[in-house]
Amino acid sequence: MAGASSTEVTAGSWATRSPWFLLPLLGAVIGLLLRIAALWLVELRWAPFQGVFELLATGAEPVGSAVVVACCAVVGLGFAGLRAQERLRVSVGPEELVLARGTGEHRFARTAVGAVYPDGTDLVVLDPDGGELTRQRCDLARARLRDALAEHGYPWRDRDPHSGEYREWTGDSPELSLRCNALLAERERALHRRSTGEAESLRRRLAELGAVVRDENKRQFWRTGPVRSDPGPTG
Repeated sequence: MAGASSTEVTAGSWATRSPWFLLPLLGAVIGLLLRIAALWLVELRWAPFQGVFELLATGAEPVGSAVVVACCAVVGLGFAGLRAQERLRVSVGPEELVLARGTGEHRFARTAVGAVYPDGTDLVVLDPDGGELTRQRCDLARARLRDALAEHGYPWRDRDPHSGEYREWTGDSPELSLRCNALLAERERALHRRSTGEAESLRRRLAELGAVVRDENKRQFWRTGPVRSDPGPTG
């Protein structure tokens, strides 16, 4: 990702390896339980989803159970692969900070980073003017992140340096533009639908318009940030 002098921050070996055997094992257990339940429920003709139960009950023992268990274990293995792809990786170099997830990357020059801090389960990067460059879900150890950033001179903060500037959005804020209020209303609907992808996309659009947003129990709080004509890194 970055140069040889970069410090890589990744999940520990247990967090990295455990999903590869825990999730297939969980899948196998679920598969066995489904097989046992299907053998019983297929005899109850009034039970719904008979087609599914008949499929799960197909085959004589022990081969039938082995097939269901193996299929569910493979599904668990697939989830482990997805989990590995979604895990955040951070590379801290003297000239560049890189946040990578799967095949996507967010790259920020050292001079473009004003602060890095944890916010709940997120890692947030601000520019020198207080604008939000990116907000990424992160389960990496905070101490390791802090030490890696300090090693290369990045400004780590233990909390949001602008925490006292946020105001709750209650449906219409006269200090915000009509466009920002409309986007916040749209985002509130997305939050109540639990559409996290849409809510995150709207957060980035608001940041570009100078409204930095954070959430608390599905309530939106905002503060003023710099308006960016260039929306910066995406991914």
